Amino acid sequence: MTPKQLARADRLERRNKQIQDAFYRRYTNQPRVNGAKLYTREGVVAQLAEEYHLSMATVERIVLPKGN
Repeated sequence: MTPKQLARADRLERRNKQIQDAFYRRYTNQPRVNGAKLYTREGVVAQLAEEYHLSMATVERIVLPKGN
């Protein structure tokens, strides 16, 4: 791979890790109130999509583990 391709792959990997961490903080790691989550998964995905200027489908592919 060329240096530009390596740099792009590194930036992409870092961005995806940031999105996964943000999803974990905002949805997975949130306490439940009366047995229900404060935010829906779709709502958090929409927030992240808007924040990172990506489509919801792209954010879902990043957040959900492969095979699901």
